[in-house]
Amino acid sequence: MQTSTSRFCAMALITIGVALQAATPVSTQDQLPSSEIHSMAATVSAQTTVTHRPGYTRVDGEVRGAFFILVRPDAWNGDLVVLLRGGVSAGDPVSPPEPLVPLAEALATQGVGVAMSSYRSNGFAVADGIIDSRIAEVQFTSQFGRPIDTFLWGISMGTHILQLYLERQPSQYAGGLSVCGSLGGATLAWTTFVHKRAIFDYFFPGVLPGDALSTPTSTRSQFVADYVPRIAGAILADLPRAIEMTGVEQFRYTFTGEVAELIDAVVLSVAIASLDGADLVEKAHGIPVDTTTTVYSGSSDDAALNAGIDRFTADPNAAAYLGATDPDGRLIRPILEIHNRIDPLVPLELHREAYAALLAQRGKSDLVLFREVDRYGHCEVTPEELFQAFGDLILWSKTGVRPMP
Repeated sequence: MQTSTSRFCAMALITIGVALQAATPVSTQDQLPSSEIHSMAATVSAQTTVTHRPGYTRVDGEVRGAFFILVRPDAWNGDLVVLLRGGVSAGDPVSPPEPLVPLAEALATQGVGVAMSSYRSNGFAVADGIIDSRIAEVQFTSQFGRPIDTFLWGISMGTHILQLYLERQPSQYAGGLSVCGSLGGATLAWTTFVHKRAIFDYFFPGVLPGDALSTPTSTRSQFVADYVPRIAGAILADLPRAIEMTGVEQFRYTFTGEVAELIDAVVLSVAIASLDGADLVEKAHGIPVDTTTTVYSGSSDDAALNAGIDRFTADPNAAAYLGATDPDGRLIRPILEIHNRIDPLVPLELHREAYAALLAQRGKSDLVLFREVDRYGHCEVTPEELFQAFGDLILWSKTGVRPMP
């Protein structure tokens, strides 16, 4: 029987792990994992609780509002994984990263140590994630000694942090495993989220409050209780219109004939902007994406669609804030990306093509391997597939032999 990665990644299909989120307002330079951030993390002290479990030692702590958990196997092989969580709705409280503990325990059975952080904020939390994950990593070294090799394991939004570390601080890390990541960058991902919500609002006006970037912030539980039934009801009341909606190129989902999948795909497609769009605008101090020149296509009346859809004009400073987390393709360490073939939240083809083009410009195409899982969903990958990918990444890093796709 297959076990969904949702068990490990804390990303239930409806409540979603938000693919991207960033941080409290700081300069764009401060969002990058500079040597100053690494040095600062090394000076941070934390009060910790140490517990001994069968087969491993666990350390829990908190630094500046971010919770961290460290796991060291009794038979530690010297490798460390820094787990970089996916997104959590801005309306949810910050809490310890307990949903990732089963994944950490599974890694511990293979002799691998783990450091992970909750980050001090939710919503678009890339900037805070950069700092807080580094603090967790330094705490591991302080508690247990320096690892031989450190690998990054980014889940959904966590892939942005993975890319920034590997591009800006490659000497610190041996490689990265990206699971359902927005490798094309935060700007591309958020532009897609805004497109999806705006297209939904055009085809089903009034079903959701606000718009793509001004929906009142809510928790995931409120989204499931209040919004999901409205979305499902609207689709079932006019299925042909919903199918036409998904045919719009910028919606990035092709109807497969399964109505339940269609409903789930639409829920996932509009969730990010609905849950965290307003939070992103607040953190960026303005609208960070621009759709004023987008030509929407694929509907039965594209002229009416383009005339009636919501448009958003980016503020240059806000766009720079979001763009500071985008990749630049300057890799020297490998990344293995494992991704569902049909991912309605982070479309595989869109991000693969964008990142592949960037890597080709840098002459770095050989350092990223895209592994496609022929299954619908976001982060719907089995534990067996995950650990096969991680094992392949380790061998790639240590031997230089690129694995098969």
